[in-house]
Amino acid sequence: MTRSDPPLPLARLRARNELGEITAADLRFLPTETEAFFQQALTFAQFAPPERAAAQAEAHKAILRLDAQLEGWVAGLRLVALALAGYQTSEAIKQFTTTFAGSHRPILDYFVHEVLNTLPASLQHFLLEISVLGRLTASLCDAVTEQANSSEQLQTLAQAGLFLEPLAGHEPWYRFHTLFAEAMQHEARRRLGRERLHALAYKASLWYAQQDLLAEAVEAALRAPDFARAATLIKQIGEDQRFYGKFQHTGLPNEFHTLKRWLEQLPPALLRQHPELCLEYATALLMIHFSVHHPTEVMAQIDEALRAAETGFRALGHTTKLAEIFAFRALLTRQHGEIHQSSTWAQQALAWLPPDELAWRSVSHGVVGLGELLAGRLDLARQQLQTALSLIRVIGNPHFLRATLGQLSAVSFEAGDLHQAAAYLHPVLAEARVVGDHDDIGHAQLGLAQIAYEWNHLAEAQAAATEARDAIRRTDNEALLASVELLFIRIQAARGERAAAQQQLGRVLAAMQPQRSPRHYYFYREIRAVEAQFHLEDGDRAAVQRWWTTCSQEERPLPALYAEREAALVGRWLLAQDKPAEALAWLARWQAQAQQGQRTGNALKIQMVVALAQAAAKQRAEATATLQAVIESTAPQGYLRLFLDEGNALAPLLHTLRPSLQAPHLRTYVQTLLRAFAHEPTMPTSAANSLFLIEPLTAQEARVLQQLAAGRANAEIARTLIVSVNTIRTQVQSIYHKLGVHNRIAAIEMARQLGLV
Repeated sequence: MTRSDPPLPLARLRARNELGEITAADLRFLPTETEAFFQQALTFAQFAPPERAAAQAEAHKAILRLDAQLEGWVAGLRLVALALAGYQTSEAIKQFTTTFAGSHRPILDYFVHEVLNTLPASLQHFLLEISVLGRLTASLCDAVTEQANSSEQLQTLAQAGLFLEPLAGHEPWYRFHTLFAEAMQHEARRRLGRERLHALAYKASLWYAQQDLLAEAVEAALRAPDFARAATLIKQIGEDQRFYGKFQHTGLPNEFHTLKRWLEQLPPALLRQHPELCLEYATALLMIHFSVHHPTEVMAQIDEALRAAETGFRALGHTTKLAEIFAFRALLTRQHGEIHQSSTWAQQALAWLPPDELAWRSVSHGVVGLGELLAGRLDLARQQLQTALSLIRVIGNPHFLRATLGQLSAVSFEAGDLHQAAAYLHPVLAEARVVGDHDDIGHAQLGLAQIAYEWNHLAEAQAAATEARDAIRRTDNEALLASVELLFIRIQAARGERAAAQQQLGRVLAAMQPQRSPRHYYFYREIRAVEAQFHLEDGDRAAVQRWWTTCSQEERPLPALYAEREAALVGRWLLAQDKPAEALAWLARWQAQAQQGQRTGNALKIQMVVALAQAAAKQRAEATATLQAVIESTAPQGYLRLFLDEGNALAPLLHTLRPSLQAPHLRTYVQTLLRAFAHEPTMPTSAANSLFLIEPLTAQEARVLQQLAAGRANAEIARTLIVSVNTIRTQVQSIYHKLGVHNRIAAIEMARQLGLV
């Protein structure tokens, strides 16, 4: 048994399969063995009482931390166990495991007395000098120690088994055991002094830079500590973009954590002298804390860094970098719902950004696109978002790609193209689930839930909205969560659960903070409109009057996308007061505005109310024409709730319209709508039954239907009713047509559902 390789022909013995070796790697404990060791060596009940599950879990985490540091080193486990035996409380043990390092006295004594002091003086000195290095190779050690025999020295240390492990690579690279490195660094500070260690670190930084290992060069410069050199190297990395690519990562990349750690080690005064580094610091903070609402202290840090960067770049007249700052502010304000301000920043950024600055240009186009979407300028929104999408595909940013596809889906939804909206969202949801992006999961599932709601797939909408709510609750996006809750309210109302819907509406309103941002304010107005709709359905016109009076007195401008929805509700309110002429006059302007802006979703909502107002004004032909225009627009997309949410008064208009439709697909679509109306919770049974029939059965057809239900063949029915078989066949086909079926079995079943037999 020996720690070092014995003077034997090892290669020959291995080739002959005559050698059995048990190395340090074989002797290391696995994490499970480490935990078992501590359970035997300690009074584990004291470490983690069995009746306390939380304490047990904490103990398990503590052991995993120790195992990561000890790397299965058994002698170290014994030393730690001896140290832990002196602690009497779980809090004290937790404190020990959190702060444990190679400088811990028993560990340090072992490494110094049992390992370091057993070596020749020259080798001891060599080992202490190279302890400042994270990874070791002969040429690096030669440069740092100013020797020419580092290769032999490293081989001696490795063969002696002195906690030096080889790493994979073309040139032999090594690393020290973590605790051993910490212990040697502690001893080096005592024996060599800090100035010598700083000089060694500086030499290492020079060597790393010569080898184009810039990240390692920065680390060594910070240890020197030569902060000016570190700042120069960090700037070089930022210019090359080889260490981290702007916005090319998923999640929270380690590169940004490292960049933040580097920059926070620089003296603040030095950092402010480098506007590029101030901008990089703000970028690192943003990407690490990439969420809808950043912590206040983080926002303060980002703002301070951006101000310092802007001051520096303005002094230099560097418009490109100023444009990056504008784009940065656009991204930040967009996340916080300040859409108008963010769009202003983004437009200024686009005016100054060079064509090859793809990352910031993609951000700016996306922000402008979102602003155009909320303003209701859908064509401009689509153009900007498509441009952003093409740039994002080039730079390969999956997070921004998903976000942009989600916004394009919203554009399609507002433009009335439900199928395209869903097509955008399905890949977003699939990828977001893979990477665990809760924000994108929430957005995608909310969009899909809204589409399913429009198709009257209420169970599907409920399931998607539930997943959206669960995901959004983990992102602190209050405005988006309110939008999900609003959809739940609509689903409850559609199912006839009015009391539950109104209670939930009250809870959502109580939790809303409309003054937080314009985006919050828009959601707040939308929820208040739903509340007013409930009041209108309950016949409380005074409450609707108060709502509209309050809205009219608001000083904040409401984007067309939201204002048109409120306008449709005002039209319904005027109709409820039996003022169809006023309703038509009011709706005419809003309908023209929505159609001109190609906001098809809003235009359709307004047209529905227009049709009802025309019918109330006895303008039957106009009402039929308006409704037919809506049918022709909505049939390809399969809208149902658009009609159902207008209430039962619309059903008779549809029933009257159906026979006049020439296209078979439109007749089928209207029949689908009528059947959906018949299943609405608020539809009376007698009215529901009549809606199923395209037109009433004649007395003769009713008699034939009774015979069909009795199971009689056409010939029997003909003899019973004293008519020809051909006449019965014609009447049977007419019955099928009016019931909307294609065979006898379906006709009998439908007749039973309608109470006709």
